[in-house]
Amino acid sequence: APAYPVSKEMVGLSKSGSGRLAIDATLRCKWEQAGEETNSGEKPQVWALGDCSEITSSLDGQPAVPRTAQAAMQQAETVGYNVLAQLGAKYKNERSFQFQDLGSMLTLGGPNAAVMAPREGSFAPIFEPLLTTFGGVLGLADDILSKSVVAEKIGLTSAVQTLGLSLGGYGLGVDAGAAPGTLAGTLTGAARRAVYAARMPTNNQRAVAASSAAIYTAAALMKEVSDKKKK
Repeated sequence: APAYPVSKEMVGLSKSGSGRLAIDATLRCKWEQAGEETNSGEKPQVWALGDCSEITSSLDGQPAVPRTAQAAMQQAETVGYNVLAQLGAKYKNERSFQFQDLGSMLTLGGPNAAVMAPREGSFAPIFEPLLTTFGGVLGLADDILSKSVVAEKIGLTSAVQTLGLSLGGYGLGVDAGAAPGTLAGTLTGAARRAVYAARMPTNNQRAVAASSAAIYTAAALMKEVSDKKKK
């Protein structure tokens, strides 16, 4: 959301066309002075990150950084680095922020989620074929669990269907052939929550996030069972 209202002490910070705080490549806010943007040393140094701020591309006027949690987490590292550099506590020179697309993750409801490889950048040639291959392997496992006579006899098929589990996208409406570099299913849901927990800044927050993920997954599985019984 646009960054308003701002603190009274920060009146004069420049805004982008969308109403967000205008920041330079180091994620430092710009101050308005005589109708122009400036990074004057007479003003307090203020940094901003996340979707309250915006770096505008000089080429097309569009936001250069997506307004996602992934981008904000990467920006946090740059802001921390530059604040320490400004204080002279650890680093001598500030550094510019460069967003690295690591792909996308989203929930598909219940215990399932999807992960999509980045379409551009240095990681795209690695992640896309890797996720496509892994998805094909998990898709074969789905076929075994959903169609195998042995799996049906020992109760695996009914258990998987009752819990709404999917290893490679079975029953989720995900066409891996039409979306290369996409991985979907229950294992992907667990991986998504694990990644979010690992990205937390402290061990205490990681522990809380991991516990919350485990509780959420258990609750989602119980809901799947309850919904199946109602039907």
